[in-house]
Amino acid sequence: MNVKNEPVSFIKDRELGYMLAVKQDGATEWNTSLGLYPAYGDVPLFTAQPKPKWVGLTEQEVKDIFDMDLGVYESIEETMRRLEEINA
Repeated sequence: MNVKNEPVSFIKDRELGYMLAVKQDGATEWNTSLGLYPAYGDVPLFTAQPKPKWVGLTEQEVKDIFDMDLGVYESIEETMRRLEEINA
């Protein structure tokens, strides 16, 4: 899946290590330096994990399910099965 995942900022790896250490010691606030552009040794920061684009069924796939001559409940189950398979 083509999902664009761009960092919003960058931090020096040593500062990231410091942040993790003070957090483990119970700190809830600390100062650090962030950058908008990467420099040597920087670690990218992201706001959240990228979400893959949801993919639906094609018209042909819908027609194929209809042509299976299933009941309503079974048609819904088949549709859900296919959608889960496509978007896994």
